[in-house]
Amino acid sequence: MTKAKKELIIFEYKEIVSIWKCNIIERNIGKVLNYSQNTIHDVISIYKNSGYKVLFSKTGKPKLIIERDSYHLIKIFKEDRKVNL
Repeated sequence: MTKAKKELIIFEYKEIVSIWKCNIIERNIGKVLNYSQNTIHDVISIYKNSGYKVLFSKTGKPKLIIERDSYHLIKIFKEDRKVNL
């Protein structure tokens, strides 16, 4: 129903704000753009408080390997446990 969790790009952020400026309510914006109502509300409240100066920031430490790589490593370990990596 809604998009998976991901960081909004600047275009998406500005798209939400521009639709909101056309006096469309948050619930309808969420339905049209396929975002949760919480995401829409957060973007609009950030815009009201600081304009386009502050965007969502990433939280936590970025992963060193992607999920696909970890599956590949597990496959190698299961095939031959004595292999040098």
